[in-house]
Amino acid sequence: MDGKFLIVDDEQDICFIVAKIVQKEGYTSRAVHNLSKAREILGNQRFELAFLDLHLPDGIGFELIPELRKQNPSIKIIVVSAYEGVEEQKKILEEKVDFFVHKPFGRDNIIEALRRVGF
Repeated sequence: MDGKFLIVDDEQDICFIVAKIVQKEGYTSRAVHNLSKAREILGNQRFELAFLDLHLPDGIGFELIPELRKQNPSIKIIVVSAYEGVEEQKKILEEKVDFFVHKPFGRDNIIEALRRVGF
């Protein structure tokens, strides 16, 4: 695979920033703004890593994790969210999310997340 990352966040600015950071690190990415679009492209493309927001206009980001893992069992999942409550932490553990980045974040947070998951 060619280092293809999926970015799922309803905030276009977040998608743009994360895409630029990973591009400078030598990876390609595809950004979408909701779960339905993410599901649509999962049929055509395989991803090595997903940056996943939790609160999206058409559902909760956690809903996509089983589909991502079905497509690629070794995919790395990085949750990027402003929500870090008890329920979110519990679900992060249950879903075996690889890393959590709290919003707002900086370039160094994204680089650290990539390194922690093996990129």
